[in-house]
Amino acid sequence: MRDFDAILREQQVVNELTERQAWWQGRRALDARLENLLAKLENDVLGCWKGLLLPPCKDSLLRDALFHEAEVLRDMLTKAGGQVPRVELLQAVLAGSSHLVSHQLQMLSKTLAPADARPSFQRALVAAVARLRKLDMASQHPRGSVVLILDKRLHQLPWESMPVLRESSITRMPCLSFLLATSAQASTAGSVLNTGVNPHKTYYVLNPQANLPSTESTFRQWFESMDGWEGTIGKLPNQQLLQLALSTKDLYIYAGHGAGARLLGIQELPRLSCRAPCLLFGCSSAALTARGSLEPSGIALSYMMAGWRRRRHVHCSYIGGGPRGSSSSFLSPDNSPCPAQRGSGLEKE
Repeated sequence: MRDFDAILREQQVVNELTERQAWWQGRRALDARLENLLAKLENDVLGCWKGLLLPPCKDSLLRDALFHEAEVLRDMLTKAGGQVPRVELLQAVLAGSSHLVSHQLQMLSKTLAPADARPSFQRALVAAVARLRKLDMASQHPRGSVVLILDKRLHQLPWESMPVLRESSITRMPCLSFLLATSAQASTAGSVLNTGVNPHKTYYVLNPQANLPSTESTFRQWFESMDGWEGTIGKLPNQQLLQLALSTKDLYIYAGHGAGARLLGIQELPRLSCRAPCLLFGCSSAALTARGSLEPSGIALSYMMAGWRRRRHVHCSYIGGGPRGSSSSFLSPDNSPCPAQRGSGLEKE
């Protein structure tokens, strides 16, 4: 946590640099440090268990193979004596085996198998991993989704940017009750979670403080040309009109500083009945602040209390300074995942 906090502090210093070469040098150094931190988080903290974070496999052939290999390994452990893990745990570990290197497989064997059975178990594990990797590489089925429910300290870390999760669909929820409420809403008639989002019923707020000229120039023509889209550009929206849009539209897009909390008021948000899912492209638009022993709070939670069950937002400040690169990549039809979309911006305002 100290390393990540130091990166965020130094990022603020780099963002204040006015000399272009110094700014780029500082940014590249921070990018490298962040990449190293993510690698340490994945390989040193999670280690051989990092595969447990991966979503379930949707390929029936691969799923059957996972079950078979897990059963074989479990039978070996049963015959060897000692504590035998559940087959579901072995399946989850094997599902992420393509991300494990040799020393992590050794650690897994050391953790699961008794000392006298460890060599034979490790050979069987390596063979199973090799077979599963071939099936995994041939599979064309995408994986499912991961829901992260993190505590007051862990929520600050950019888990979504870890190499093992970069190809996965990630959702953050504050607690299990919110997740259950979202599942219930998905079966409610009239909810966009049930009917789907009509992209022609979109309301946008672009550069409301009128101090992000490059962001405005990037999106103005695009937003204004979209059929059925309404919104404001370069000025503050009317509060009553914005509230009406959130209650009736199918999608809300905000591109400006932060999360646009002042447009509605953080106290007013939870009282609204919002229909529109929102895309928040301001830096730190999802950042939560922990105060003492209390759980973290922030505008993102206020959005959820207002009924916004789906959000795309920026968890931490952009290393590069502006949201334009990530936003345009996300909104583009060709939005294949890349590291820049998961934590570092592409341009400086």
